[in-house]
Amino acid sequence: MSDLNALELYAKLCGFKLLVLANRFGSTNAVSDHVHHEFLERIGDLIELMQDILHAERKLRVVSDAVQREEVEWARWSCEHHLVDVYLTGAPYPLLEFVPIDPETQEYRDNTTGSWRPLTEDGPYLRDVSNEELSGLRTIMDQIAEETGICFSAYRVVWGSQPDEEAEGATRD
Repeated sequence: MSDLNALELYAKLCGFKLLVLANRFGSTNAVSDHVHHEFLERIGDLIELMQDILHAERKLRVVSDAVQREEVEWARWSCEHHLVDVYLTGAPYPLLEFVPIDPETQEYRDNTTGSWRPLTEDGPYLRDVSNEELSGLRTIMDQIAEETGICFSAYRVVWGSQPDEEAEGATRD
């Protein structure tokens, strides 16, 4: 991951954290409060991860011992790959409810038992929570995705007959 600019990403994340903190004052409901809290936690985790990468990069400039250098390189590599594995590849990071749904096998993972179950006409479906319901937070989520490639989601799990996908923003994947 040599093309990672940890300092630039760190600065952007700090700025976005300030935006989310300011936006939280306009929160109008419990769902929005919860998602703001979760979002701030995840951004904090990302900032800490960037600090660890930056610390390792600084240490690499001064370490001359081969064994210490290898340990620091391993630490940096681990942090970078954690960022990629958790936040940059695959599905967006969930901030609200989440049920893994496999559209190819038409199964969902039951979070209670850990087993995969077949989808039925009664769901589950993931309904995207609107920007209005999130008190404007969706706009910041989209901006972060555009500028950093780090995507977040805010879905509600819906059971029952399939909702109108256009009106409700429901999806099975």
